[in-house]
Formats: sequence, structure tokens, C-alpha cells
Amino acid sequence: MIALQTVYSSDAELAASAQMPGADQLSTLHNSAGISAVINFWGGLYDIDWLKNTKVPVFSAYGTEDKVVPIDRKDTSLYGSISIHKKATELHIPNGIKAFEGYSHELQKHFNPIFDPGSATKQRWREAGQAAADFLYKELF
Repeated sequence: MIALQTVYSSDAELAASAQMPGADQLSTLHNSAGISAVINFWGGLYDIDWLKNTKVPVFSAYGTEDKVVPIDRKDTSLYGSISIHKKATELHIPNGIKAFEGYSHELQKHFNPIFDPGSATKQRWREAGQAAADFLYKELF
């Protein structure tokens, strides 16, 4: 989530979205760190319109049953992977997506941040990582 906000928004936009005073005095630069691509593992963007700020490629992996960061914006302040994919495609931003059918946040069957996720979940993480690496290789090399 931090990478998404860092690349596609400015300090001023983030501060304004959080209703912080003095937002109009902050930097309006986008992607000031020069990031080449974003890998979004089950994260979200606070304002989908921020995608128009830069054409940085984005790859998203998610579980279709994620209730922590919903994959589409419904009754939440976040735009998840499906929303990002649709808007990026609309804006002609290179993007990729990998869905894990029937899994929740962090690609677990029932998300629990305390217990070891187990070898099956770790295998899904490797699959997500490989899909992201394949996307990056295609887009950046």
C-alpha cells in the first residue's frame, strides 16, 4: 500500500485526503523517488484518480475473498486490485493481475496474522512473486 501511495500520489494529495492542515503547502510532485514499477500484493489505493498522475506499471495479486482490503471499492475507503486494474487499463498504464480464487488476505484461506500461514500459503506467495517477476521482466527489460 505504501508503494501505491508513494508512486501515484503527492505529499499534498495524501495530506489533503487525510484532511491535514497545510496540505496546500506540501510537495505536489509525483513519483519523486523515480520508482520504475509497483508490485501490489493485496493492497489498495486511497484515490483511484491518482493513477492518472504517472504511467508507472503496476502488478497486483490478490485473493478473491479478501475482506481486509476488498478487491473492488465497496463500502470502504480503499480501491483494491480490481479497481486498480480497471483504471490502469483505462488510462493505458501497463498492468498485470493475478487472482487466487477462494483465498483471503495474504492469500490465506482464513486470514490470521498471528499464526504461521503454512506451506500451502507460502507456495501461493511464491506463485504471486513469480507472476510479479514475470510481469516486471516483460515491462522493464
